[in-house]
Amino acid sequence: MAWSPTNQVPEGAVYDLLCLHNARHIPKVFDRGLLLENLNGYRLEYLVIENCGQNIDDYLKGLLIGTDHGPIVRALVEQVMECLVSARSIGILHRDISSGNIAVRDGIATVIDWGYAKIIDYSIYGASEIAAHWNFDPKDIEYGFNNALTGTSF
Repeated sequence: MAWSPTNQVPEGAVYDLLCLHNARHIPKVFDRGLLLENLNGYRLEYLVIENCGQNIDDYLKGLLIGTDHGPIVRALVEQVMECLVSARSIGILHRDISSGNIAVRDGIATVIDWGYAKIIDYSIYGASEIAAHWNFDPKDIEYGFNNALTGTSF
């Protein structure tokens, strides 16, 4: 569960768009929704997603010492890039990529935590229906909170 400002795109809405457009290397979402739509300018949202494994740092630290990790790292980077490029082609920017937001399970990378994502093209297929389902107006979001960034710090 997470509290987010009502002038921010709900993370569940971003996952809905990514799923609708068959984005790869994102978590499977089992359930999502709003528990509270507006409490003093904040909504309470919940997401139930698959176990995506461990963060990429921990995964790489767990690899055997003395073996060539180049092909493994290359494959993981390609998977992350495939995800981000496909999201961008849909009209979505993640905006919070860090090692903590890349999970690896059984050698498969998954980009998680789309809570700071920005939808840059609301004309894409399904966007208006998803905005209506999540009860937000894209015009309120375009110039609102999502232009500020307070994601992962190092």
